[in-house]
Amino acid sequence: RHAGQAAWPRQGIAPGERGLRRRLLQVVHSPHVYIRAKPNKTGSAITTKKPGDKVAILETRSDGWVRLCESELAKLTRKGVTEAYMLVDGTALGLGVLLNDSGETVTVPDPSLAEGAVPAQLAPSIEDVEAGEYPPAS
Repeated sequence: RHAGQAAWPRQGIAPGERGLRRRLLQVVHSPHVYIRAKPNKTGSAITTKKPGDKVAILETRSDGWVRLCESELAKLTRKGVTEAYMLVDGTALGLGVLLNDSGETVTVPDPSLAEGAVPAQLAPSIEDVEAGEYPPAS
């Protein structure tokens, strides 16, 4: 962490484990906001979130929907869900704003590192290897 950089919640990350930072949005519409299987109002409803609930997002789409992070999918009781979406602003539907940016982020496990995978790294230069500088001394 750099000097002056704010800490963020590190839920679900073991010490020393690498992770991905995701923005959190907070539900502000009452009584709830649907999580849907597709980014449209007729998409199958998976579940709902209540006011005050926060969700980690993977992507903000140009059509006003957000795609939820894989960490949110893991919390769902319905199994086999591979993507989920929430509408940010339901004004066009007469609902008003549904989700607000909480100003917070969360660090989630990197799914590409599951099951013992090794994170991608830049290969050492030939010069470093030939000069005996790689591998570095422990």
